[in-house]
Amino acid sequence: MRRSIRGNRILAKPYRDLVLLGYLALPATGGEDRRLAWAHRLAAAAVARHGRLDEAGLRRVFLRRVLRLRLMPWSGRLGPVEVVPVVVSRSDVALLRELNGLTGAGRAAYAMLLLEGRPAAEVVEILAGAGAADPGGALAEARAVERAHGTLALDPTVARVYGRPLRRARIAFAALLLLGAVAVAAPDVGSGGPVSAAPLRVERAQAGAWRAGTDLTLASWPPRGSLTDDVELVRRAQRAWGSGPVQLIYAGELDGVRIVLLRRHDRIARFTTIGHNPTTGQPSTGSTGAQSATTGQSTPAGQGTPDGHGTPDGTPAGQGVTGSKGLTGGQGTSGGKEAMGAQGAAGGPGGQGAAGGQGVTGGREVVGGQGADAGRDGLEVLPAPRVKPDGTSPLKLLLTPRGSRYLVPPWVTEVSAAALSGGEPRWRKITLKDGVTAPIAPDVTGSAASGQGCWRGPVLRLRAPEIAHGMPYTMLDFGRLSSASATYQPPPPADVNRYGPWELDALEEGFGAWRALGCVLDRPSGEIQAATAWEFWAGRLPEGVGGRWMCLRLSDATGGNSVRAVLVTRRGGRIVGTATAARTGTWDCSRLSRDVVAGAMWTAPSGRRYFVSAGSRRVVRITLAGRESTGRYAAKATSAAPALSAVNEHGDKVPVLR
Repeated sequence: MRRSIRGNRILAKPYRDLVLLGYLALPATGGEDRRLAWAHRLAAAAVARHGRLDEAGLRRVFLRRVLRLRLMPWSGRLGPVEVVPVVVSRSDVALLRELNGLTGAGRAAYAMLLLEGRPAAEVVEILAGAGAADPGGALAEARAVERAHGTLALDPTVARVYGRPLRRARIAFAALLLLGAVAVAAPDVGSGGPVSAAPLRVERAQAGAWRAGTDLTLASWPPRGSLTDDVELVRRAQRAWGSGPVQLIYAGELDGVRIVLLRRHDRIARFTTIGHNPTTGQPSTGSTGAQSATTGQSTPAGQGTPDGHGTPDGTPAGQGVTGSKGLTGGQGTSGGKEAMGAQGAAGGPGGQGAAGGQGVTGGREVVGGQGADAGRDGLEVLPAPRVKPDGTSPLKLLLTPRGSRYLVPPWVTEVSAAALSGGEPRWRKITLKDGVTAPIAPDVTGSAASGQGCWRGPVLRLRAPEIAHGMPYTMLDFGRLSSASATYQPPPPADVNRYGPWELDALEEGFGAWRALGCVLDRPSGEIQAATAWEFWAGRLPEGVGGRWMCLRLSDATGGNSVRAVLVTRRGGRIVGTATAARTGTWDCSRLSRDVVAGAMWTAPSGRRYFVSAGSRRVVRITLAGRESTGRYAAKATSAAPALSAVNEHGDKVPVLR
């Protein structure tokens, strides 16, 4: 490089920032000396060659090299001196140790989000431009570390230098040459991935650990499954995910597929590989033919899946589920499924958002060829379920043509399932063995009149006698790793439950409301943690047509949310739904903002066009095009949508969903 960074005020600031970004993003297993040296070298090259780019562009180019750099394991003891960045406090030491357990993209996200103060959307965009596999997951990793440890105070351009005895360095050099020769002579056989010299530490919770505290987190789940003692299988799964300590949640074989669930911070990796017949040594296909739990890579569109769609999560092959009726408002980089290898997935949900913002994100990463179906290893990294005081989601292990199989929390002793159909639910008890359910098939009956397929769950009812007063709780399967707490709020004159919306099985009309939503909206993408169907108005539309206006609120694993207002009508026995609004990142339709009004253009059976509007229980006046109407409903025959506003009983303006 012809220019020197030292003394150059123009280059000093971006150079220092890039060195910090590179130092954190590079793996610690390469040795502190080389980690720091490479961070300086790559930062200097980026500033010299691409210094005229804007800050985001410069970081995209820089991280593209940093995240692809592979440093061989190195102890750092060969050199005559040891060079390390100045660390101010013990808390920084602990934070660095925690950061070293993240993915490279996660460490880069931490640096840009928390040390540089960049907006989350910009961080996701930079990581996506740099080729990171899972920008949304990296952002979630960074936020998890921030919540646990705060912010790092570190300047890698200020370093400490320590000397080493030369004799010891020579001894170390000879030892390293010997170890290198052994490593070259003894390749890893059948590991399914490269050998990592980083310690493969696997943590295991003790049986009954969940009884030792009040936080019923995944950290208290003991490992279950028939293969928890298969060290090579567990290490193979960990190597597929990358270095860093993990917690073993499950290791077993189901329907011919060996499955390993690992947890790291707030992410879960699901590793799958075809098992082998112990007698013949040939791959075992199982009695029904196994599919990956949520990807369904090898299934042709419309065949072989429980819901008759292209993939087990209801996604036609090669398409996302967030088209014109998609529920998630996220960005493609963080809302979708990243595929690595030949054909990582047949078409990821959430590739496009229906609305701007960051909404409900998928954050799913699929690694390694074509998944377990094709006879190759598969790895998915997904957000872990959030902690809930009264019940935690089961984790989906596998999806086969016979249905889904789940690993339930260790405190759950009884599982029942029901189809998401109208009328009173018909619960059937599910066999439970070592925490794993028998296959549970959803009811996938579509609307015969429309020819439209409907997603039907299944709905799971779990009972844990030792927690939450032994009361059962319901979860709705949206086709992902975890299920969502599904609730329902009926319209007036029904009372508002002071504790929040009702459990899905508490009111008969709750199943009917969710059945309607399941037939008029695409299955939402992303790891949905909570889903509320709030029916804020029911009544008669023009020409005597019955209508129900519902607000569907979804919350994801990272704290994001999306809201969709839906007007549902019934004509001749056929359910017709119109999505009338889509918003993300709001309090709408929650306990923090219970007043809403919605409006939409609607065509009556006669063909006449109307603008119809309705409000929630505290709305007392609606104004359409300057004309006021008393009450919670107003309609106007028109060919164009008029201005809409409303006030509640206190005279306050009400948020408009349209």
